[in-house]
Amino acid sequence: YEVSKRYPSFRDPEIVINEIETLKNKYGYETIFFNDSTLGYDKGWLLEFCKLYKERFGHIKLPFTINMVASEVTPEAAKALGETNNCYLVRICLETGNERFRKKVLRKLVTNKQLEDATNLLGEQGVPVSFQFMLGLPGETFEMALETLDLAIKISRKDRKSKSIRAPNIFKPFPKLDLTQYGIDVGLYTPESIGALS
Repeated sequence: YEVSKRYPSFRDPEIVINEIETLKNKYGYETIFFNDSTLGYDKGWLLEFCKLYKERFGHIKLPFTINMVASEVTPEAAKALGETNNCYLVRICLETGNERFRKKVLRKLVTNKQLEDATNLLGEQGVPVSFQFMLGLPGETFEMALETLDLAIKISRKDRKSKSIRAPNIFKPFPKLDLTQYGIDVGLYTPESIGALS
């Protein structure tokens, strides 16, 4: 499941910063919520963005939050986010505590150690992490659900400045999702029951 970097196009960080400045000055925005799948996909882009954010907004406190993949959280990236003095939360998908299920069924190659390391790297810079995870995944056992909860508790930071947030979700088998098809294949759902959702 190697990801190609040939296809995404990245907007110039300076343009993004200029747009944020317009949102703040013209429309009175008080916080910025980046909902990209991940803002850490291109480390060079993220570092430049953080540098510009610190220069423009470091003194006026315009907080922002982003999504990242745990494997993208390097010491350099964590430091850059912390030095903006405005990154109040990084949202990371934990998905499930069972590494084998995460890799084989969800096709997520992130390890539990990477999740723990990312949390600590960001926490050391004063940036809290929110773990997004799912319960009720097709093929999940009760023991696997407990693994997920145990992992979320184990890797969460408790210190006040970078206290972790745990954000559980219940899986919903919407039509045309690969995971829904997996649920059909293992006999958890029928095509008819999924068709009723559309």
